[in-house]
Amino acid sequence: MQVIVILLDSWRSSAEAAALALLHLSWSPQARVLLVGQGDVPSDLAAACDGRTMERVTAPLHAMPGRRLPDTRTSGDSPQLGWSLAVMERLLGLHAQQRLCWVELPSLGALAYALLQERDLLEAFDGTRLLLRFDGLTAIQAMRLARGVSPADLLTMDMERACLEHCDGVLMDSAAMAAAVAGVLSTGDQPVRWQVARPLSVQAQSAAVAGPQGLVCVATETGPLRQALRAICGYLGTVPDAPATVTLVCEQGVLQEVLAVVPETLRHRFVIRAPSVLQGPPTRVILADGWSAGAARARALLARGHALLANAANPAYDPAQGWEHGQTLLRYDGAAELCAILQTSADWRPRYRLDVLPGTEALPRVVGSLGPATVSVIVPCFNMGRWLPQTLASIKRFSWQWLDVIVVDDGSTDAHTRQVLAQLESEPAGKVRVVRLPFNQGLSAARNAGLAAAQGEFILSLDADDLVSPEFVQLAVQALQRCSGYDFVVPRAVYFADQDTAVDLEALPLLQCIAFVGSAFESGVLANRFSTATCLARTRVLRTLGYDENLRSYEDWQLYRRALQQGSRFLVSNDIHFYYRQRPDSMIHDPAMRARHSRLYAEMTSMPALQCQPLAVPANLLSVIVAPAAPDGSAGGILLSGVIEVLEELAHFRRSRFWQIAHRLWIFLRKFRR
Repeated sequence: MQVIVILLDSWRSSAEAAALALLHLSWSPQARVLLVGQGDVPSDLAAACDGRTMERVTAPLHAMPGRRLPDTRTSGDSPQLGWSLAVMERLLGLHAQQRLCWVELPSLGALAYALLQERDLLEAFDGTRLLLRFDGLTAIQAMRLARGVSPADLLTMDMERACLEHCDGVLMDSAAMAAAVAGVLSTGDQPVRWQVARPLSVQAQSAAVAGPQGLVCVATETGPLRQALRAICGYLGTVPDAPATVTLVCEQGVLQEVLAVVPETLRHRFVIRAPSVLQGPPTRVILADGWSAGAARARALLARGHALLANAANPAYDPAQGWEHGQTLLRYDGAAELCAILQTSADWRPRYRLDVLPGTEALPRVVGSLGPATVSVIVPCFNMGRWLPQTLASIKRFSWQWLDVIVVDDGSTDAHTRQVLAQLESEPAGKVRVVRLPFNQGLSAARNAGLAAAQGEFILSLDADDLVSPEFVQLAVQALQRCSGYDFVVPRAVYFADQDTAVDLEALPLLQCIAFVGSAFESGVLANRFSTATCLARTRVLRTLGYDENLRSYEDWQLYRRALQQGSRFLVSNDIHFYYRQRPDSMIHDPAMRARHSRLYAEMTSMPALQCQPLAVPANLLSVIVAPAAPDGSAGGILLSGVIEVLEELAHFRRSRFWQIAHRLWIFLRKFRR
C-alpha cells in the first residue's frame, strides 16, 4: 500500500503546496490519500482524488488506548504534535491491515514527527519508506512573510527539522532549492543532515501562442510585491499601449501594506482576482516572490502557455532544472530590470515547457544490529534518603537486565540518608555501587563522578527522587543500536505529586507534561526543550561533554546545548517514560525561580562567551525576543505564563455572579458610610 498525506490548511493557503501535491498524485495513481485537517475538502482536491481511496484525520490526538501520550492541550507542546500523533495512529491502523510500502508526507507542519520517532524507537513501520514532500517550513514562511513567531512556532520549527533529518528522503524540486534550505537551517558549524531526491526535468515544445496582452502579478511576499508594483507603474506610465488593467493575485492584506507605492492616478487600473484567473487564456505572468517551496505551479502555468517573468532571487527556478532565461522564462533582478523587460516582452513567448518525472531514489536506511550492552545508571544523592529506595525499586523493575547501578553520595549530612546509603553498601556486591564524595560538591560534580566510575556503554542519569518506566532503557538502548548516528534518547516527561509513593507508575496520578523535542535548535535557546537530566546517552559522548561544575542550576540544559553544537543528535519517545517528582523545595517549582531565572541563565551562557565559544542564535528567535507575538506559556512557568494565568483568572472572576453581587454590596456600603 502507498499513502500520500495532504495537509488541508497548506492546500488552501499555498498554491505551490497544492501544485506540488497534485504533481506527486499524478506520479502515483494507485496511492491512497490521507487528508489531515478540518473543514470541507476543496473541490479541486476532491476532483484530483476522484477514484482513489481517501482517509481523513479531522482532529489532533490527545489520548490513545494502551499508551501514555502527552496531552498537547496542556503540555506546552506545539499544537502540531497532536496532529502528528493522529497521523501516526491512522497509519498504524492502515499498516496493521496491509503493509505500507511507502508513505509521503508534507514537510510543512511536521506531520511526520511522531511517525518517525515511533519507527526509530519501537520499530514500527518496519520496511516502510517514509518520505517528505518538501512544501515549505515554518521557519522559512516566517522569514519570507515577515511574520512574528511564538514559542509554539519555535517548537514546530524544531519538529520540522527533525523530520527532514530522520526521514528516508526529502523530495525537492532542485539542487538550488536544497542548497537554499540547507543554508537557512544550518546553525553554526552544524549543517542539516538529510537525503535529498530530485525529480528529472525534461524540456518539451511549448504550446504558447500569441494571445491577449494581459498582465498578471502573483505574489505572497510584501517586499517583492512592492518592487513589482513600482516596475508595473513605471511600465504603465511610459508605454501607451500597455494593458488597461493589471490583475493581482495576492491577499488583500498583503496589497494594503504596499499600495502606497501605486500613485492615486493608477490605482483604478489594478484589480485583485482569485488564482482561478490563471486558468484563462495565456498571458504574461509576473512571479514576484523571492522564495517558493518549488516550481510546480510555474511548470503548470508554463504548460498552459503563459509567459513567465520570474524574480531572479527565487532558487526554485534553477537553470539546471530547465529554467533557462529566454527559453522557458524571463528573469528580472529588481524593479528597474522588471520595468525594462515589461517594455520589451509584449510579443515574447516561451519556446519550451518543462515536464518532470520522479527522480532518483534516496539511499536505503541502514539499521544496526541488536545485542547485550551494559547501561550505567547514575543516581546522585544529597540528603535524598526519603525517596532513594523508591527510585532504586523502580530501577529493579527495568526490563533491561544488563545494568550497572551507581549511587553517588554528594556528601550527605542527613542521618536517614546516611543510614540508607550504609545499608546499600552492606548488600551483596554487584547490585548497587556507592561512590562517596568527601563533601558536598554539587549536582554536576556528583554526575561527573558517576561518569568516571561508569562501566557501561550507555549512561542513564537519574535523580534520587525521580522515576523511569520499566521499558524505557530497553527501547532506548535498542534504538541507539539500530540508529548509529544518534547519541541521546529523550523520554517524554510528566510531573507527579510529592506525596505519591506508588512504585506502580500506571497508578500515579499525573500532573502537567513537559514539552521536549530533543534537537531543539530554535526552541532550546529560550527554554530547555532538549530533555530533563534523565535521558539515555552514549557514555563516550557524555564523558567528552561533562557537566559544568561552575553552574548551580541548568547544568543539563547547558550540556545538551553543547551536545547539539558539536553535532550530537536526539531521539524523543512519543510515550511518557520519565516521572519528575514535584517537591515543594524543587528548584524548578520554587516561587523564587522567576526572580532567579535571569541570573541562572546568565551563568549558563556567560562562561562559553568568555571562552570565545559563540552562541548560535537562529534568526527566528530574534523575533520572539524583540517583538514576541504572544507571551510565553511554557510548562516551566519561567517567563510570563504565570502572569497571564493570573490575569485570565481575574477576568473570569470579574465576570462571575458572585463578583457582581459583591461589587454592588460594596457600592451600597460605601454610600451608607458617607
